[in-house]
Amino acid sequence: MLVLQKICRCDLIPMMMPSPLNVWIQVVTNAPNVSQGVKVVVATVGAVIRGESGEDETVRKGAVGGVTSAGMLCNGAMLGWKGGDAKVAAILPDSFAVGSRPPEARPRKE
Repeated sequence: MLVLQKICRCDLIPMMMPSPLNVWIQVVTNAPNVSQGVKVVVATVGAVIRGESGEDETVRKGAVGGVTSAGMLCNGAMLGWKGGDAKVAAILPDSFAVGSRPPEARPRKE
């Protein structure tokens, strides 16, 4: 479940409160393809993702647009998926189980 809240200081950044496994965290993103009701891959603080250089990186608490974020939304490259834009969040099909490991490859649209 996502609750989107626009941040007044920046027109493009929605504030998100993902609730995987019933634990609410604040994640801030500037991914343009995020909207209410979509399923995304959230990497919380301490998660290991594939960085831009191709090396593994540990997610740290940070800020986007001056607002604290306790994680990040993953794009396809961070998950090892082929293709895709680094500026958009990896979107999962509605049938994907919340809290599951992300798929090894980009899922086909339903």
